[in-house]
Amino acid sequence: MWYYISLGIIPIISSGYFGFMIFQYILWRNITSVKKIFNKETLTTVFPIYIKNEKWKIYTSYIFFIILNSIIFIGSCFIYSQNDNGYLQYMLSNSIVYTISIFSIMYFIYISSKRMKLIKFSNYNEVKEFINSQFINAKNYEDISYDLNLLPFNNYIKYLELARKRYINKINYSLNYEKLYKLFLKYIRANSWILNQILVKESIDLSIEIQAKLKNMPEIIFKNFWCNAYEIFQKK
Repeated sequence: MWYYISLGIIPIISSGYFGFMIFQYILWRNITSVKKIFNKETLTTVFPIYIKNEKWKIYTSYIFFIILNSIIFIGSCFIYSQNDNGYLQYMLSNSIVYTISIFSIMYFIYISSKRMKLIKFSNYNEVKEFINSQFINAKNYEDISYDLNLLPFNNYIKYLELARKRYINKINYSLNYEKLYKLFLKYIRANSWILNQILVKESIDLSIEIQAKLKNMPEIIFKNFWCNAYEIFQKK
């Protein structure tokens, strides 16, 4: 029996742990990364970082591993027939491995849920109010191109342009408040990730001029989205 259990030790430990690592990455990309770039020093506007109906997506890694472990367990039940020697021992070992793996995942879900209590999730009314205020402010916004001459970061500037085209081009007046804001969050998160990659290049000595340009980037990125959204919805 212990031989069979030993074969499942790694997936038992790794299922919950890897789910937790993915959970950590999602939080970093969607919250920590955004707050690091779009903070009070770089942006005067405060916006909701997470909306309530996105909450379940944070747990997708755990859901994936629960389904995967269940499929593996069910599939392994058909490897041996009831007439084979050691069948009961094999099934008992399999059941123990599967049960412990599920308990491992549930333990990390519990840890994750405690962290989730520290996150403020915005509701539909807050999102609607924010979008309406931005449509008012956007009258004074201008669509600014990323005309930065940052030789060490030219590839990253290209990524910023790609993120801009990918998400801003998806704006259309058929989107409701929720879908528009989800698109905005995807746009902000993608740009946050790119700008964070630039900031980790600490070995490069940046001039004061380049530092100033980078500091203005979050404001430009933010206003460009709502400037384009306002113009498109005006045509409705």
